[in-house]
Amino acid sequence: MRDGWRLNAPAAARRVVLVDAAGDAHEVRVSGVARDAVVHLPARDDDRWESPGAPPHPVRASLVRDPGADGAWWLTVDGVRERVRLVLDAPSAAGEPATVWLWRDGRTVALAAPDREQRAARARDERRRARGDAPGATDPEVRAAMPGTVVTAVADGDPVAAGAVLVTVEAMKMEHPLLAPHDGVADVRVRPGDLVRRDQVVAVVHPHDSGAADPAAPVPQPDIQGAS
Repeated sequence: MRDGWRLNAPAAARRVVLVDAAGDAHEVRVSGVARDAVVHLPARDDDRWESPGAPPHPVRASLVRDPGADGAWWLTVDGVRERVRLVLDAPSAAGEPATVWLWRDGRTVALAAPDREQRAARARDERRRARGDAPGATDPEVRAAMPGTVVTAVADGDPVAAGAVLVTVEAMKMEHPLLAPHDGVADVRVRPGDLVRRDQVVAVVHPHDSGAADPAAPVPQPDIQGAS
């Protein structure tokens, strides 16, 4: 398994999400490098971050490869050292996450390691469930997949079709189009030149009101038959 931390990496915390066999996601944020890291755990009471700027419950951790055995690592957490085995399996099919196998204390645990797109899809599903949307409903919120600069954006209030480009964000010297999830009216939250954060809502597509009159349709005239 390749070391997941880069040597001489900056101290900025990186988000790590693993999903267990029950489908529950476990998120931590890691600062530093493998040999000397700080792992920020979510608040214990509700499993949520109390403050985005200062995640609670930081612990010191170290992960060092054991050259004596394949897949063996020395894991130290808050001064307690133990030997574990870690193996990373590549995705078995397109769209599937990689799997991390962990052997520890005689137990084996398989954890899915979703990539950024898979995490975003999972977050969209969770938001739909929280809103009580019907199964198969699309998320009206369009979010930035990564930090960047807005290059183009449609006009606020424009009617859009599913798959139309709403906003284009430049990041990592590439342009990333953000598409309308369904037909509707665009509620655009950004303008060209704006800086956006990862997962920031850049637009919301409100479905057409099925009861609203079509502005292109003729205006119905009142029935005046029999009027004097």
